[in-house]
Amino acid sequence: MRPPNPHVASDETQRRALRVGGALLVGVVLVLCIGSALANAIIGSALANAICGNQTSGGGDTLSSTDAQATDTPAPVLIAGAQLGGPVSAFDTTYDVEASSNSDTWDTTIDGHPVQVVVGITKTASDSLDGQDRAVSISIYGQGSAGWNAAEDAAIVAAFLPPDGTPIRTGAGFGPLGTDHVYMSMHLANSLDGSVFQTANGQQLTPGAFDWQCTRASTIPPYCFVEASVNS
Repeated sequence: MRPPNPHVASDETQRRALRVGGALLVGVVLVLCIGSALANAIIGSALANAICGNQTSGGGDTLSSTDAQATDTPAPVLIAGAQLGGPVSAFDTTYDVEASSNSDTWDTTIDGHPVQVVVGITKTASDSLDGQDRAVSISIYGQGSAGWNAAEDAAIVAAFLPPDGTPIRTGAGFGPLGTDHVYMSMHLANSLDGSVFQTANGQQLTPGAFDWQCTRASTIPPYCFVEASVNS
């Protein structure tokens, strides 16, 4: 049998030593990754970044998970259309020229019914979270000679509700007004200051609360309103 080659044995021993040494080095670096500054000092920033997987900004600072979360946080959604909480400019765009007799008033047709739309706007710039004049109430006056039934009420009012409005409850009507429909809208809360949301008696409401009501079917001319308030 051929005697073992001492050079081969020696080479194999060296390779094993290198593999063990390399594994130990990687293990040490992974531990050092917990303190990236120490890893950078010992093995250099380029190698530490390659092994530890650090992502750095243009200035070389390591981006923390907090930074990443802040970057991914979406901006609040404000109401942009001709709806409760929307900017007055959106009503100009949607319903064209204001009625000549009054400001913030538009004559239009909603769901086949001729109506006059009157918008109550924020009183001060601070009432709007972006400084624009925004709608805090919308009154819809029928211009025909007949009242509206419940289905017509809902169809007409729907044009002016915040797009994310969610029904919460209903309350009893009073006088000529029918059922009070109470909703919540996060987009509305993002658009108007919290102090705007109050009951008819001045009690503070949760930001985003609003309601709508219409006159009973026997009332002529018919009338509906949507406002950042709750009446029941």
